[in-house]
Amino acid sequence: MSQVKGAKLVALLPPDMPKADYVTDFLENELYLEGKTLDKSLDLKPRLVTVEEGDALYIPPHWFHCVVPKDGEVGFTFITGFRSPWHIYGNFRSYFVRKLYKRVMRDSSFGIKLMVPVWGSFAAASHYWSKLTGKK
Repeated sequence: MSQVKGAKLVALLPPDMPKADYVTDFLENELYLEGKTLDKSLDLKPRLVTVEEGDALYIPPHWFHCVVPKDGEVGFTFITGFRSPWHIYGNFRSYFVRKLYKRVMRDSSFGIKLMVPVWGSFAAASHYWSKLTGKK
């Protein structure tokens, strides 16, 4: 992302955060607005970054992030997405990878749903190949 106008505070949580399903559900459903709080025993260690005009920030694949305007004004952010390597989509231990496959299977057309097992198999083979060889 490149910040064109205004400033934003970005909180980043790594994909291996504890209880990822609980934390993402809490944040996506804005349960804090209802006065609820996250479990205090979680050791989340978010990375907080301020992005000012002219700054750029790279958010790695499957890092959960929240963005809040810092100055209360309307800002403008230019976003560029990069395709993740296949081996990232083959790590089925990752909550975010499983969530992605579930969402695709739920929301996609029939033709796409037929291809998901093929893509998933290729991604899983790529993931294990990268682990065996150390190559990404």
